[in-house]
Amino acid sequence: MDEVCTNMIDITLQKKLVYYGGNYTTYVRTRSENEVNQMKAYAKQQEEIAHIKSKYHLSLSLKYKANVNRVHC
Repeated sequence: MDEVCTNMIDITLQKKLVYYGGNYTTYVRTRSENEVNQMKAYAKQQEEIAHIKSKYHLSLSLKYKANVNRVHC
């Protein structure tokens, strides 16, 4: 395939066309690297979301405790 294909076009699940220059081997390697990078980015985003949620819940908890303390004093 490397001798026949010089450019590749991939159709994604979102029905988008993605152009890859180079032979088939380059296409497979580049597509795999892109998928790995997307998964790493997704994992990092999920960590950031979890961190933001934990800070939000901590903030709510501290506000609740402050209100309870004001009522009891």
